[in-house]
Amino acid sequence: MKLIYPLMAGAFFALGLPVAPAGAASCGPLEQVAAQLAGRFDERPLGDALTNRGMLQLWANEATGTFTITVTAPNGLACIIAYGTSWESAPVPPAGDPA
Repeated sequence: MKLIYPLMAGAFFALGLPVAPAGAASCGPLEQVAAQLAGRFDERPLGDALTNRGMLQLWANEATGTFTITVTAPNGLACIIAYGTSWESAPVPPAGDPA
């Protein structure tokens, strides 16, 4: 974990987002976070869900396998809560398939 945090901080810095203390999320206006994810990583939103903290979104680049998970508060502040590599989309079962 000691090596991973500097790498995470470097990624947040590369995104142009403020680096938060270990364990905290990096946040910014949704428009800025979305532009950075699209521009630097070519990630696009693949899904979202309403949570008790706001809108959770999964961003991914299916070609490279990078992904980011954000939560956006009602005031438009988006926080990166997780990111990584090796993203693979699950196949969508046909309608009516109990899968």
